[in-house]
Amino acid sequence: MMTHETDLPWEELRPQILSDLRQRRALLHRVGDDLTRMLDDLNEEADATEPRQLVARSNELTFAVRKMIEIMEKFDDWNARNGGALAGNRFDADAARAAIGRRLDRLRAAGGAGELPVGAD
Repeated sequence: MMTHETDLPWEELRPQILSDLRQRRALLHRVGDDLTRMLDDLNEEADATEPRQLVARSNELTFAVRKMIEIMEKFDDWNARNGGALAGNRFDADAARAAIGRRLDRLRAAGGAGELPVGAD
């Protein structure tokens, strides 16, 4: 079977496509790890950070984490619809949300200046 975009047969393209998919999945995981580290850093800096800055940074990180989860879910759905070449590597969005929620709870507890505004988490 030949592909539409190239004259190479599918069998020759498949290893490269799988490699590209694995690289993209690894990149998404690194982004997730970086965001987790940033949340941890923010938690450690909470006592020394002005509450308004803490809320703003928390909101930015929360948005970024949600976006990353959305992208990973779309990636996993696409992968499942297209033969599941990476099916053994599904992202656990529920576990990620729970871990992020725990970090945000620690931020709230460490802030000492009151609760984060509604919608900040």
